[in-house]
Amino acid sequence: MKQYFHVRFCEKEGVEDFAITWQQQLYKMKTTILIGFLIIVSIDLWGSNFNNENNSQENSVSEKNLQCDKFKFKSVDFEAFYNNFISDSVFQIARIRFPIKGCYEDYEEKREWNKKTWPMIKWDLREEIKRSKDSLAIEQTDNRFFFGSYCRDCGFSFEMAFEKIRGVWFLTYRQENNF
Repeated sequence: MKQYFHVRFCEKEGVEDFAITWQQQLYKMKTTILIGFLIIVSIDLWGSNFNNENNSQENSVSEKNLQCDKFKFKSVDFEAFYNNFISDSVFQIARIRFPIKGCYEDYEEKREWNKKTWPMIKWDLREEIKRSKDSLAIEQTDNRFFFGSYCRDCGFSFEMAFEKIRGVWFLTYRQENNF
């Protein structure tokens, strides 16, 4: 047995009766409540995503610095090699496999690396990792070390790779771009 909910609408010409079942009325109410709930949740989620994006941009530097402060070389013998590499120019030249892959490139020139004009790497990448606001890439294995630094806003990038060849570490790749 169906129960009816009677609704009267008054129009200019007269009165009309509309019979609506309780089930139909309940369905309409549930649908309206569900749509309202979804709208409220959507607005709330959109607002929180907007706030999270702003907060994550502000916090990304501190989170990155937290991770970079903990950086260590995976290989102890690579660390000893690297300390000598950045402090001794004769040692550095001896541990580069010329002709080396990569080059220096900017808008005006492309320069291949060679022994005579080699610009010595004097800076310590551990310090660069700690203070850099650029995007960094580091890959370490027992036989290879790769470091890349990429300025998101300026067009500068620097990459270098070291490989262990017959038990001895060498710089095998250096690429610098300044666009």
